[in-house]
Amino acid sequence: MADTLTNAQIQEYTDIVRHLAQQGDSRLRPHVYETPSGGEAYHFERLGESASEPKVGRKVPTPDAEPPWSNRTATPKVEHWAAFIEHHEQAQMIVDPQSAYAQNGSMAMRRSIDDELIASATRDATNKAGDTITFPVGQQVGAGLTQGLTLDLITEVNEKFQTNDVDPDEPKCFVVSPIEVREMLNTDKLTNADYQAVKALSANGMVQNFLGFTWILSNRLLKATGVRSCLAFTRRGIGLTVNYDIMVRVAERADLSHVIQVYMEWVMGAVRVEDEHVVEVLTDETYQAPA
Repeated sequence: MADTLTNAQIQEYTDIVRHLAQQGDSRLRPHVYETPSGGEAYHFERLGESASEPKVGRKVPTPDAEPPWSNRTATPKVEHWAAFIEHHEQAQMIVDPQSAYAQNGSMAMRRSIDDELIASATRDATNKAGDTITFPVGQQVGAGLTQGLTLDLITEVNEKFQTNDVDPDEPKCFVVSPIEVREMLNTDKLTNADYQAVKALSANGMVQNFLGFTWILSNRLLKATGVRSCLAFTRRGIGLTVNYDIMVRVAERADLSHVIQVYMEWVMGAVRVEDEHVVEVLTDETYQAPA
């Protein structure tokens, strides 16, 4: 990558660093189950359903209704970022590049947390025994290149959660790309005042809450051959284990002419914990606005 630090040297009367348009925070992290961890792997324990049985008399044998245990394993990965500042370059700048680089790096690191969470939603999961659990086909909805995001498709996602006996009080979120937002804004029942608070729509540019979902805009969702993989999930659907959060170090590098190095690192891992709580929504990204 070309060294662009000299672009910020004193050439104009300004003391502000302008960060180019970019996602600055993790948008999915607040909506998943997060737990600290200190090992090479973290096992999310799962307890399946059991059933009662009629008692048909006095002093009958005690039933054995022990529910089945299972688990899903999150294996932490290491993500890091670094940038370098020469002392002579810093002396020629009005702004403090260390602070600017730290802010820029932290945004990159938070975006990478979203990438890990998005990938974990549909990739193969594993358990303590090392078994591979693929994403169930039954948890996919949408016709890909022949269907965009419609009201019927949203209600189909809700139906999937209901069929899976997901607690209706469990908070749900729906992650979509800008094209899906555009489709929503061109759907009468999403924008009609009888269905939505128009003020909220006008202020935020998208419907924030509809049909029990918190809607999240992301440009980082997976995409293949024009088909976008949108995601709907509950907090219980995806687990994030955190060995340590974003660590920042600023230090001189004696091995590189004493340049100042801004370094960041995190160790985290994500896994799909409950298949029934995650729905993949395949939508057409060749959207055409209605006439």
